[in-house]
Amino acid sequence: MLVRLGLVSERDMALAFSHGLDLPLVEAADFPQSSVAPDLFSPRFLKDASVLPLRDDAVGLTVAVADPTDAFVPGLDHGRG
Repeated sequence: MLVRLGLVSERDMALAFSHGLDLPLVEAADFPQSSVAPDLFSPRFLKDASVLPLRDDAVGLTVAVADPTDAFVPGLDHGRG
């Protein structure tokens, strides 16, 4: 709502979420050049959930989410545990 009213920029809101939830903020350089783990999720799910896989490596699958407080994406532990 604050962004829609023009009281806060999207960038400032993202920074506030990043600090408040202790999550890294994704920068443009973090986005992959090609699809990551394309067989794991349907494009429809990714769009509906506002999720984008960034990396799939030995540590696990790293995703970017538009709203880290959205419970629509169950099982995301925000990189903890």
